[in-house]
Amino acid sequence: MKKVFFFLVLVNFTLAHAQNDDNVKFSGRLDSTSTKTYKHGISLWSYNFFKEDLQTTLPLRQHLQVDDGIFKAEINLERDCGFVILKGPRITSMLWNVLFVEKGDSLVLDLTATSPRFLGKGSDKLNYQLEIGAQLLGNFLKIDDVNDERKISLYRVKRDSLISLNLAKLEQVKGTLTKSNSLEILKLNTIGTLSDNYLVKLLGSKKINSERYLSQVEVELINIHREHLLEVPRDSAELKHAFLYTKYVFNLNKSLLGFNGDKKVDFETMCTQINKFYTGQLREELIFHAFLSLFKEFERGKLNNSGILSVRDTDYMKIINDRIDFSLVGAPAFDFEFSGYNNSFVKLSDFKGKVVVVDTWFTGCGGCIGLAEQLDPIINYFKDRSDVVFLGVSVDKSKDTFRKSVASGLYGSRSTIYAYTGGLAREHPMILHYQYTGYPNLLLIDKEGKIITTNPVRPISVNQRQEFINLIEANL
Repeated sequence: MKKVFFFLVLVNFTLAHAQNDDNVKFSGRLDSTSTKTYKHGISLWSYNFFKEDLQTTLPLRQHLQVDDGIFKAEINLERDCGFVILKGPRITSMLWNVLFVEKGDSLVLDLTATSPRFLGKGSDKLNYQLEIGAQLLGNFLKIDDVNDERKISLYRVKRDSLISLNLAKLEQVKGTLTKSNSLEILKLNTIGTLSDNYLVKLLGSKKINSERYLSQVEVELINIHREHLLEVPRDSAELKHAFLYTKYVFNLNKSLLGFNGDKKVDFETMCTQINKFYTGQLREELIFHAFLSLFKEFERGKLNNSGILSVRDTDYMKIINDRIDFSLVGAPAFDFEFSGYNNSFVKLSDFKGKVVVVDTWFTGCGGCIGLAEQLDPIINYFKDRSDVVFLGVSVDKSKDTFRKSVASGLYGSRSTIYAYTGGLAREHPMILHYQYTGYPNLLLIDKEGKIITTNPVRPISVNQRQEFINLIEANL
């Protein structure tokens, strides 16, 4: 009873102070299980703009204490709107737990009910986003046969139905939006996330092997692309916040190119496609997206041809320049320090005079296990060389999890030096510096502590393995 009373007081206090300033007020109540789980606090990340491939590098982070199941925070947005992520308690929005907010919102999240719900000023648009998240989890039809051609028409009808339904709901929310561009941002992200989910349903399975099915999907993609080009949104700054719409348009074009070339789409090819069909802010968003997801350091000479150097957005150009700088061959490697397996510390300076191969991984990552297997013959090749070191760095938050995974032998060899990010997980300074968002990752550092490459060839085949070995030997 005491908790309920305190929660009601919290809601009333938050609402009463909602008009005082433009800060976003964010508070909430956890259920008993979550209160125990997050007794040491939770994190709230806020973004002036959000990009999926930059989720760990852009946020302002706050550590929130949980007092009797209650937490509170204030967020100062630089612009009229932005995004927040609550790290910990499970909520599902249009993308994971990413939530669009406006300046002046005063939000109370109740996690004690059957499903999460927001109260307070601005809550209607937050609950709208949660409803779409629930639809993405379970509202599409299920057809067991991945090669069943009926999927194409059935899933498209379902997509169109969900888009119409949700845009109608958005009209009901419109009156509660306080910023002039918020309606367009939510509309574009709604269309984007539901349309992208449709693409995943058509092409997301590795078991697809029917030529007839794939040929019909290709026709469908061509038709979708043609329709999309007739409905490209007006050129405006809102597109910077419509990251789910950008993601969808990017994936649509990338999927088309994949059919045309029957191969993985590279940065230059994608940029040529973007420059062919798009202009203005949407073109900038797509070019930037291509840079984040496809650009490799060896393609540096292609930047001008891609048009990326003509991008006007100052936020984007800073990120582009930073990424190019820290990946430059010969640039000083990040001066890292990790926690070692036996309570010691592992530092870059420990390896002066040695070539270092850094492999970052986490427990349960299938690709990380696969890379460890691919590296094993390379490690064995250099086993008698004291001037070559293989460092396996886990981003697991728990030391026990890290140690058990090392003991399993799945994530490296006996001669690998193991370390972990000391409880900082993916917020360790080196992880943030290199902007790792997916795993595993490889980094090669020379004897003087300078970068050989931030993106070496993956040693999948015999030839690629030899190429990897040659790269190390060239720096000994």
